[in-house]
Amino acid sequence: MEITECGPGDIPIVSPLLFRAVQGSAAAFSSVTEVERTLLEATREAGRSPWCALVARGEGEILGVAVSGPPVSSGLTAQDAELRMLAALPTGQGRRIGERLVEHLIGALRARGKIALYAQGRVESLASLTAAGAVIVRSLPSERVLSRLQVDGAVASLSTARLRLRDWQPSDVEPYVRLCQDPEVMQFLPPQTAEQCLEQVETFHRSLMKDGFGIWAVEKGDTGEFVGFTGIKLNPRLPFAPAPELAYRLARAHFGLGIATEAAQAALDYAFGLGFGEVCACTVPANTRSQAVMRRVGMSEDLGGSFRHPSLPLDHPLSAHVLFRKKNPHL
Repeated sequence: MEITECGPGDIPIVSPLLFRAVQGSAAAFSSVTEVERTLLEATREAGRSPWCALVARGEGEILGVAVSGPPVSSGLTAQDAELRMLAALPTGQGRRIGERLVEHLIGALRARGKIALYAQGRVESLASLTAAGAVIVRSLPSERVLSRLQVDGAVASLSTARLRLRDWQPSDVEPYVRLCQDPEVMQFLPPQTAEQCLEQVETFHRSLMKDGFGIWAVEKGDTGEFVGFTGIKLNPRLPFAPAPELAYRLARAHFGLGIATEAAQAALDYAFGLGFGEVCACTVPANTRSQAVMRRVGMSEDLGGSFRHPSLPLDHPLSAHVLFRKKNPHL
């Protein structure tokens, strides 16, 4: 099998096959002409924009097609691309054609300087993107979702007036272990060993590399001093999934200085810039300091959303959690 860019000569052959293949699905087109128009625009703009049309061929037959173009979903930017069509034709069923096309599409978009590939559809129709590491950023009408797949493999660094949120580095481990061994910092959190802290740092780094977002290390912008972490993380076990969770943890020396609020606001703004429809945060009822941060960044308590944290036994004293939410103001 080979995957090549779709050329003008392919359009009359591919269009009727693709039109028939997607009828009755969420990706259905109203006519063959609509398919032709989409492919024509993609081939005309190929190499100069998010438009990219790829065709998978094997044994003289068309096996599948993938097309990306400029974003059409709200809240996205010109640095992103959106999937316009992805289909394995009957001749390519059961051969992982979709996954192969997505792999090539990522490479093409990366070469054009794009950051992420978004796609709309039902969860089951986005299986090829999920297999490549896409995450759901928000729900849409008619049981559809918007998913996001990191393309460029870069970890974003965020800067505020006093802080820098960045990827983790080996020198962060020692101060992070000390932070997690401070009883006042961990008053409302389960205890962590040094080994667990190291594993957590490695998990944070992998997530940032894979998704382009996650839990960042936070340092002072003027001195580079490590002060803790802030970010957004995905946990399908939490009741508010697929919305990400806003999380933060600071060393005690930096309590009461507005640092948690400043860092949390930066992470929250970044999450909304990625297209997430909502961000949530949670903590135990007694942790009023953390709840104050949530309120200062504009989150509101979901009075009916209290829950038992799934990672703790039901009778654990830290199991009960209150829930705060904030909708994306740009959607």
